[in-house]
Amino acid sequence: MDTYQLITVLGPTASGKTTFAAALAARLNTEIISADSRQIYRSMDIGTGKDLADYTVNGKTIPYHLIDICDPGYKYNVFEYQHDFFRAYEIIRKKGKLPILCGGTGMYIEAVLKGYRLLDVPQNPGLRESLKDVEAKYPNLDEVEKGLNKGFRKLKKEVPDTKVPFIYSQVSAFNESIILVDSLLGISLDKYMGEDYPLYKRFYYDYQCRSMRPERIVPDCFAFYLLSRYGMNYHEGTCLIDLMMHSGKINYVVQNLLGYSDIGEAMGYSKEENDWCKENEKEIWNYICTNDHLHARDPMVIRYYMKPASAVDMLGAQAPALIGTWMGARIIASYMKKHKDMKLKDLLEFTDYHVMLSESNYLAS
Repeated sequence: MDTYQLITVLGPTASGKTTFAAALAARLNTEIISADSRQIYRSMDIGTGKDLADYTVNGKTIPYHLIDICDPGYKYNVFEYQHDFFRAYEIIRKKGKLPILCGGTGMYIEAVLKGYRLLDVPQNPGLRESLKDVEAKYPNLDEVEKGLNKGFRKLKKEVPDTKVPFIYSQVSAFNESIILVDSLLGISLDKYMGEDYPLYKRFYYDYQCRSMRPERIVPDCFAFYLLSRYGMNYHEGTCLIDLMMHSGKINYVVQNLLGYSDIGEAMGYSKEENDWCKENEKEIWNYICTNDHLHARDPMVIRYYMKPASAVDMLGAQAPALIGTWMGARIIASYMKKHKDMKLKDLLEFTDYHVMLSESNYLAS
């Protein structure tokens, strides 16, 4: 830690610090550096208790620093103070004098005496712009709150031991959309500004922007929440059908909790994408089976069906991304039709997807 040759005068408000420091400065023929977070502002003499008259001792004016350096309203901070102190300190020391630090703002004094290591972080214009845009886009979160309340009420009814998380919103500088830590669920509003939001064009592909619409907040919250509670049980034999049905199961439950008409709507597919999937459902299934992909463990094959992308080349057309999840949800729906007494809680806890597939009679007719 750096050390400084200086005298420090500190104490509570109206304890006579300034009077004492000025008298001492007059005797030592030196100068004062203020450590007061309010006296930095110009014009506010009475309200900040500057007592500028105290800096005159026996007709001699005592030089002072870091008083009246900012206009009212400016957001001055301890980082700036530390830098300003160093400059004032060097000026006084070059004159061969011993500076006196005087004030009652403890953090300012500690920043100097304890040598706080404060980093000079550059401005982030993009982040500042997104903060303003989020505030304008989301003056309130009434619709989000309504959707979350609806979903958690139903989930609590279906799964009584559900622990509803504390939900907060944030700006994440375009990091994670939904954050789950212990009993907290965070929504990064800057990731839901709408697919045409100009800043997205700098960082994301068009297909990624499509998932950043406000209407995706609530289903994303439930998908992430359910995945955190009912994660995939990976094992040596985990293959494509396991992943399809697990992801499909989560989205099927989200569809039921939030009352979507079908799985495509729950997943955020456009009408055209959803219609294409329905029209080609049997062909998609035959494509998976005839290419021997159902039990594939090859990461590239799994990625083809399960990862976000602009589209998937299939059947001579462009299938929607995450087509494996869509198919998995359809298999789950077929299974649930055959097991009408099964509760969502039991479904979420059941993970033998090969049994579920065989008992679903999927596309049997």
